[in-house]
Amino acid sequence: MTAAVAALDRRWRAPLTIAVTGHHGTGRDTVAAALTARFGVRALDTQAPPEDRADADLAVHVLGAGVRDCDREFLAAQRRPVIVLSGKADLRGGPERAARLAAGAAADLQCPVYSVSGLLAAATVDDALHAALRGWAGAGIEVPVLAAAFADGVEPDERRRRSLALATVGAAGLRAALRLHAAHPELPAAALTARLRALSGLAALVEPIRACGTAVAADRRTRRRRRGLTVLAARGPGRDQLEARWIR
Repeated sequence: MTAAVAALDRRWRAPLTIAVTGHHGTGRDTVAAALTARFGVRALDTQAPPEDRADADLAVHVLGAGVRDCDREFLAAQRRPVIVLSGKADLRGGPERAARLAAGAAADLQCPVYSVSGLLAAATVDDALHAALRGWAGAGIEVPVLAAAFADGVEPDERRRRSLALATVGAAGLRAALRLHAAHPELPAAALTARLRALSGLAALVEPIRACGTAVAADRRTRRRRRGLTVLAARGPGRDQLEARWIR
């Protein structure tokens, strides 16, 4: 029983656990990676065991370009806190349109919806990309409207550099990075990374996650722990000691 009690206590004190949900193609796994890297929470992507995802403290639900019936059904069925995102903000035609899409989703769902780019939130400008940006900005190279054309018509090594840059920060992120580098060529890679991440919208989730975390700790986890201790007490000796834990 001691091991079982210890397991309950570990779960009670563990870092906040978030299940990142959403239909295929919303960028939910990228959002999970960004939440883990930026906030130090345990964010579970679609590769995590289903039982762990079902047991997570709260859900971060990622919408696509609009609200679907599957989103409404999922949210209506939740009995845990949920934070809703309008995902892939960097692909929505600019910040203003991304904000309008999030506002429309919020009116539809009657809850706050945050516009976020998971790709920019997890972006990292390493030394190789930083050097490439310096060269492109110095040569006045821009990312065309059809972003895939950025890697066309160049020699193989340059094509690989450009394709990797697009995969790392996306077309919108690359355009922003080139503008920043052209305006502030002295910016080191770490500062450029911070600037790109600031464009992601992820910082807006700090307060909602903190609020959910407080509610989880004070209510959901405490109730779960008490239920577990009650079951253990009913199954064996040591009831007095277990009951003493209930009032902590």
